Amino acid sequence: GVTLGVLRREFSGRINSAADFAWKKLHPIMPAESSVPGKAWQPTCHRHETLLPGTASDLLLEPQLLFEQYERAVLPDQPGLLLSIKLTMLQGGSLHAFYERARSLARTEFVERRGLPVTLVMHVPSLSPAKTPARTHIHVLVLARKLGAHGFGQLGEFNGEAGRDGLVEAWLATAE
Repeated sequence: GVTLGVLRREFSGRINSAADFAWKKLHPIMPAESSVPGKAWQPTCHRHETLLPGTASDLLLEPQLLFEQYERAVLPDQPGLLLSIKLTMLQGGSLHAFYERARSLARTEFVERRGLPVTLVMHVPSLSPAKTPARTHIHVLVLARKLGAHGFGQLGEFNGEAGRDGLVEAWLATAE
């Protein structure tokens, strides 16, 4: 139930955007025309939340502001923009318990341990008007640069392939 991937700055000659990637995850159903990339975001996902290191500005709890600030801070030679983890609900249980499990992993492994900001995005296809045949899942979007009182700083360990070892084990440990 765990899928890991890195959104690279450039892939196959295409320049990627962390803000566009996040916008698509936060909007599994197309919102009203007033909410398109570059304008006010009105997420249509089941649930979402941004987790920040303690010294980061509260203003960045809003995903749009966080990702727009991050785009402005991306380094010219930065290899990866974010680590994307998809956690799929494979067993029955409550949605809130599954969400809290993912939240605990994100807070412990990324925010507290590494100083990286995280946005959680929960999709519950069975409750969606689109009725897409898929399992409930949570996207954990981990930005690749540490965030502190003065903005984005050094690259974290998830700026490419490195640093992903142990994440599956950490997820499995949350079930114990």
